[in-house]
Amino acid sequence: MDFNEMAGRLVVVDKSEEKIMSSDNIEVYQAIKIFKNKIKCNRCGKVTTKERAKLPYDNYYCPKCIVLGRVSTLNNLVHVIEDNHFNNVDEILTWDGELSKCKHTIV
Repeated sequence: MDFNEMAGRLVVVDKSEEKIMSSDNIEVYQAIKIFKNKIKCNRCGKVTTKERAKLPYDNYYCPKCIVLGRVSTLNNLVHVIEDNHFNNVDEILTWDGELSKCKHTIV
């Protein structure tokens, strides 16, 4: 997988792909967080009941963002820390003009 394609976005990766997740400039997140009766998808942020999201072997998936491709407890979300190469600007949101005098009395 090309790390440049992953910069600035969350990418679904199988937990078995340790080579990708061991890089220094990679942040790894749980794809699905499991609670007592619910799960929370860390890709879309939606909460779903465990009953609705159940997979075999005590795994769960997110039915809310399935159109983006299945994300489950068998996955991690991986984020490549992006190198931001922005030009430094000395004057940001500045104005050298003058305001005119107000002719109206404000009450």
